[in-house]
Amino acid sequence: MHIRRPLVVFCLVLALLLLVAGVALARSSDASSARATASTTSAKRASVIKWYQAKRYVGHTKTVKGPVKGTKYASSSSGRPTFLNIGKNYPNRSRFIVVIWGKDRSAFPFRPEVFYRGKTVLATGRIRMYKGSAEMFIRSPSKLRVAN
Repeated sequence: MHIRRPLVVFCLVLALLLLVAGVALARSSDASSARATASTTSAKRASVIKWYQAKRYVGHTKTVKGPVKGTKYASSSSGRPTFLNIGKNYPNRSRFIVVIWGKDRSAFPFRPEVFYRGKTVLATGRIRMYKGSAEMFIRSPSKLRVAN
């Protein structure tokens, strides 16, 4: 009996130590995960640029933020594009243009030229230049959202 009792006590103490170590490790892992998430969120925020900076990032995929100053659905033009003029309205060439082609309009549950008018938006995609203005093609509403 005397030999078994110390062994049982030893096993209980060992189990308690392992439990405490496991909880500490789990908390440490949660903290690391939270720091990694915060770092990733900061990196995502850092990749948001203002509409007037877009010309500097031609060829890059970025999230561009700015106010929609004018819209036009060119339903009779080739490709039936919808234009969202960000920062400045047409014909100002310093504007940033979001283009939604006619074939992609069905992905939107609303008319983009009406819904986004007057709102500040975040558009994510590859920036390109066309006739002196920076622009981006958007194919789905998940790439074009209203800013808070």
